[in-house]
Amino acid sequence: MEYYQLLPIEENLKHQVDEFKSYQLLLNIHDQAFIQRLLIDFFEESSSVLRLKEPSCRFQTVFSLYLSWSSGNFYRFFKKCHGLSFLESCCLLEHFTTIRVHFLDVLSAGFQSKHFKFNLEKMQDWFCFDNEKDLYEFLKHFNLPFDENNKQVNFQQKKTFQLESRSDRFDLIRKCTYIKLIENSRELESKNYTQVILPT
Repeated sequence: MEYYQLLPIEENLKHQVDEFKSYQLLLNIHDQAFIQRLLIDFFEESSSVLRLKEPSCRFQTVFSLYLSWSSGNFYRFFKKCHGLSFLESCCLLEHFTTIRVHFLDVLSAGFQSKHFKFNLEKMQDWFCFDNEKDLYEFLKHFNLPFDENNKQVNFQQKKTFQLESRSDRFDLIRKCTYIKLIENSRELESKNYTQVILPT
C-alpha cells in the first residue's frame, strides 16, 4: 500500500487502488485500529467519495459488508458475502469461522429458552454452511445439543462461545467446506467475465 501512497496515481488507476484497499480491509477486518486508519486515508481523498457512488466500485461493496459486521448484523453480513468476488471471499476465509462464532453468541442470547427450539435448516442458511454435516460439526465443537431428526437446536444453557486459540480456529476451519462462500463467488465472477467478453 505504501507504493500507492508514494507514487502519483493516475485517475484511471484509482479504481485499482480502491480494489487493493478493499482486500486490505477484508484481511484485517478484526483490526479496528488498522481499519480506522484505512478509512481515514480513503475518505480524505475527495474523489474517493465520488467513486463510492459508482456501481463498479469494489470498495463500496466491501465497506457495506464491513458495516454489517461492525454493527453486529451477522445475518446481513453473510447475505452480503454472496456479492463478493472470488479473491475477496478468499481474503475472508480465515475470518468466516470467527464471525460465525460471534453470530452464534448473538443468536443464543436472543433465543435462550428451554421451550424454544431453533430450526437447524434456518441456521444452516443464515450461517452460510454448505451442508448439514458442517453445521453439526460446528455445533459439536461447542458441545451444543441438537436434534438431527427434528432439525432443532436449543440454546437454554447460558453460554459464551469463543475459540480458545488460533489452532482451535484452524481445527474448526478444516472441518468445514466453503463452497457457498467462495465457489459461488467464482461462479458469479465467471458470469461477469462472460458478459464482458460476450456482451448480449
